[in-house]
Amino acid sequence: MKKKSETKAPKTKKPAPARTAPKLTVRKTSQKTSPKRKNVSQTIPNGRTLQTRDERFEGQKNYRKPGYEKKGNYRKVVVVDSNRDDELAVIKLTTSKKGKTLETYQKGKSKYRPFVETKDDEGKPIKAGKKFKMNKPSKDIPPAEISKIKKETFKTARQAPKNRKLVRQIKNDKKGVWGHAPIPFRVRRPRRHKCRSGKNRKLRRALSLYAILRPLSRSFRKIERQTQEKRTQNRFAGSRERYTGTSQNA
Repeated sequence: MKKKSETKAPKTKKPAPARTAPKLTVRKTSQKTSPKRKNVSQTIPNGRTLQTRDERFEGQKNYRKPGYEKKGNYRKVVVVDSNRDDELAVIKLTTSKKGKTLETYQKGKSKYRPFVETKDDEGKPIKAGKKFKMNKPSKDIPPAEISKIKKETFKTARQAPKNRKLVRQIKNDKKGVWGHAPIPFRVRRPRRHKCRSGKNRKLRRALSLYAILRPLSRSFRKIERQTQEKRTQNRFAGSRERYTGTSQNA
């Protein structure tokens, strides 16, 4: 007898396991990172004016301005830079004809000269106190005039390198360059000559060799010209002896 055909149940596919996102591990920092504070004074801004006397600056201890011996703090100075310890770099204000005018301050009556002062008569850093009394904020110089003073003092003036060196000293920049300390004004580096670039290196070498060999070539030409003249003289002298039978010395 024929066996009954057995019906097979269809195969069911197992569902694929669901993909789970990888766990992110977050590192917990125990200390909070605080932004670095600039190396400038937090209490005395740039442009603040102070009152003092000329003999309270370094190297002027024995100086007395004529006519101002009995007057009080007649000399006004302005702050152009500082550090975290409230040590100041100041510039004297004047009314002499040699100074440069501040057009928007005191109706153009006040002037300045680009010489930075950082120490008092005792060789200590300048700080606001008995010797240098701070004026009210209403007497501050506007920021536009301060930027003008900085540009003149730290960039275009003849004594600009010396002024930058004095500011570096109060910033404690031991490397002698504009490193971590904020600079009072950005100084542009001088442009290099075109021959110093990588493309024109061969031209630079050729120019240097030409500068060395040019005087030598002139001397060699002169020697060659002299020897050629001697050869021609000897040649004509020998031919004259041959045909005439007389020597040149006779």
